[in-house]
Amino acid sequence: MPLTATAQAQTAAPQASSEQGTGVATVPFVRRLDTTPQMTGAERHPQPLAPLKGVDPATFALRKARAAQSPADPKVASPPPVRPQSLETPGASLVFTSTGEVACGFVAPADQAIAVGDTSVGVLQAINVCVDVYNKSGNLQAGYPKSFTSFVGLPAGTPTTDPRAIYDWINHRYIVTFIQFDRNFASASSYWIAVSTGDNPAGGYCLYNLPVQSVAASGGVFPLPDFPRLGQDRQAIYLASNIFNPNFKWEEILVLPKTALYACTGFSFSFFFNLAVGGVVTDTTQPANVFSAGDDPRSEYLVTSKNIFFSDPKNGLIVWAIHSPLSSPTLNGVSVATTNNYSLPPNASQPGGTNDIDTGDTRISGMAMYNAGSIYASINAANGSHSEAILYQIQPFVTAGGANDGQIASAKILNEIVHGSSAFDVYYATQQPDPEGNVTYVWNFSSSTSFPSLIYSSRRAAQTVGTEPDGGFFAVGGAGFYNQGFGSPPFRWGDYTAVAPGGLASAGGTGANPVMFFAGMFARSDGTWGTAIGKNGYTAITQP
Repeated sequence: MPLTATAQAQTAAPQASSEQGTGVATVPFVRRLDTTPQMTGAERHPQPLAPLKGVDPATFALRKARAAQSPADPKVASPPPVRPQSLETPGASLVFTSTGEVACGFVAPADQAIAVGDTSVGVLQAINVCVDVYNKSGNLQAGYPKSFTSFVGLPAGTPTTDPRAIYDWINHRYIVTFIQFDRNFASASSYWIAVSTGDNPAGGYCLYNLPVQSVAASGGVFPLPDFPRLGQDRQAIYLASNIFNPNFKWEEILVLPKTALYACTGFSFSFFFNLAVGGVVTDTTQPANVFSAGDDPRSEYLVTSKNIFFSDPKNGLIVWAIHSPLSSPTLNGVSVATTNNYSLPPNASQPGGTNDIDTGDTRISGMAMYNAGSIYASINAANGSHSEAILYQIQPFVTAGGANDGQIASAKILNEIVHGSSAFDVYYATQQPDPEGNVTYVWNFSSSTSFPSLIYSSRRAAQTVGTEPDGGFFAVGGAGFYNQGFGSPPFRWGDYTAVAPGGLASAGGTGANPVMFFAGMFARSDGTWGTAIGKNGYTAITQP
């Protein structure tokens, strides 16, 4: 039963608020991923759910059309990406194509999740309805891909979507989440949480199935937890989603204790819902992935951009803190101004198609990362009549001691990079820092002369604030006109790319720097989507 417990921001106006409740997870069941039957080429799955927006499709389409006609001058003119050669970004030590549309149930698009552990066969990639395991040389393991429906024992044809994945570098566990859904709201939609029983991504998993917590079914209408997000700290897994019933209600954030998850037992947990700032409900708050074993922040941090319910042009982010997650947890938030205003991005173009690739809205779609006191997050935004990416590095500050212990007091944006141009479109960027503060990031790119491609770049911690070393490298260039999804423009593109640290546990005495993995989709020559995984990072002091 939800309990009202409003939490207010300490120093910033407008004030942020939320409500709180408790839930129960029953004892899970255990299945092995490697013994799940392989997906067959003839196995077709229901199309995934396009992110629900909080406004009706016609209104959203009108807003996107207006964005494409924007007379505003672009804010920046970033250089275009190039083929790997001798720029400031170190060339990827590995890029390989991974599962494509035909092998993954013929669904569109390819929302990405990747988690990389410390074993040689440690790369797990999830793509909407399917999951793969690779070794770190890029070799797909036998018997993959697997479907999520088969993995958790759902009837064939049950719709699933929106996977997320993280690796716990302290406890050596994989955590994978996705939702099953009924797009008609006529039966129960729910969360699935898969927690590995050990360090093997292909081994056993404790499988939890949880309903929406903050809204009950009523009058034959069942709530749907759309666009789930995933984060972690040392104490808990944080699972957030946008709740529709069938209209947007609010977002909820589940706080799931790691000790119980890893013990494969039932447990009670807290959740927060009805997040708002200045009385306006928020959506798509991203809990941070505290990935490094060297980090143990006082609170779990979350970050929200202003989206559908805020007017363009927007300014500012909301930074939140969950303190004491397992005992009398609190959630509070503050607003922080951004250097740049941002607005709904126009759809992206490709050769033979103007503004015909869906770039979504201004939500933070990719995972937010925490490293050494900073949160890293990205959004899509308008850059004149093109889509750009804005990359943020945010420092939160919390109160120590007293009644407000661990609550967020303020936040500061340390770095804000705008990547875009009047000559091309940039969309769905995700950032991954290493322990030093060097950052690898991945995004999608297209233009009137380039089909949708997967691009990556890296910047050193010492890079001048607000700048990039170069325009990035092509991981995989688009090879054909992309035409998947709605059947007519705008065509559905993956709603987020993915990044993950790899090799954080170096051999004793080597001092080896960690590498960063990234994954995303690109357009194949036949018009379907493909995906690729790459590995990159600053691994030598001689690199620029």
